Amino acid sequence: MTSPVIVVTEFAAGRIKPSSVEALSLAHRVAGDAGVVACVFGASDETSALVDLGRWGVREALLAPVAAELFPARLVRVLASWATEVGARSVLLASGQIAADIGPQLAARLNGVWIQDCCELTVESSSDLTLLRPVYFGRLFERLSANTAQQPLVIGLRANAFPAATPSAGNCRARPWPAPAATDFGCVLQQVRNTGTGPRSQELSAARVVVAGGSAMGSAANFQILEELAEVLGGVVAASRGAVDLCYAPHARQIGQTGKTVSPVLFVACGISGAPQHLAGMRTSQYIVAINKDPHAPIFRHADIGWVGDLFTAVPLLTARLRNA
Repeated sequence: MTSPVIVVTEFAAGRIKPSSVEALSLAHRVAGDAGVVACVFGASDETSALVDLGRWGVREALLAPVAAELFPARLVRVLASWATEVGARSVLLASGQIAADIGPQLAARLNGVWIQDCCELTVESSSDLTLLRPVYFGRLFERLSANTAQQPLVIGLRANAFPAATPSAGNCRARPWPAPAATDFGCVLQQVRNTGTGPRSQELSAARVVVAGGSAMGSAANFQILEELAEVLGGVVAASRGAVDLCYAPHARQIGQTGKTVSPVLFVACGISGAPQHLAGMRTSQYIVAINKDPHAPIFRHADIGWVGDLFTAVPLLTARLRNA
């Protein structure tokens, strides 16, 4: 590329989120010698953030103040102005709330194109890219060709779809956040931050392991066995729409067409039949394990490993074996 690439980079617990590390790694392949710059959210300490960003090859960073992401209209104006100033023709965002809030608006302000849920990107030349994304709830994939010289691109990247590069030594300089204008606060989003640490509190979109339960769980209390398995695997707990409709789990944990889309390394489906609505949210998982007592459940057609049996026997047994492994 002949122009730098901007990456919207998110921090959590003092470290760059894994999904943002993937975005930074991809940005280097796209930008080449033009370099990568970052707009940073959630960094609590500027010095350590700059050191961390330097390890991932970021040359310049715009560090947003605390809670800046609550003002999406302002973010769009700042990012658009910065992209124009540095001559960036591509902006990468890891899939998540910030990407959903500002991606389409930013593309419109830049007179560019918004491409969401990108799971594959190939650099064809200095300005030509080929992108792949799922459509029709994951049943098909759409391949797109884009030229950044003709139109800027704002790209939302699917989590766990791109390899992370190896960090190295480097320096990153901070850029001051511009002072707000009087018109910057017309719309404010309410954001609730989760401070828990258990399998139900972790962020779904960035999870490498997801353990999900369906309506066959029988009750909210029975999700405890899934939490124990998720804890052993270092994963998060999720639910199907059926389980959420029965109030076994909150909607924030729902996977599917009307919930969240995940793409973990490992997805363990417990008591989930495999309805299209649910498959739309987890079809691109790298490895799927299904536990269901119905040998004809549709989920088995998509699973790498299928366990036909009672989940209340299988899940505790699996947890115990993994603890002893």
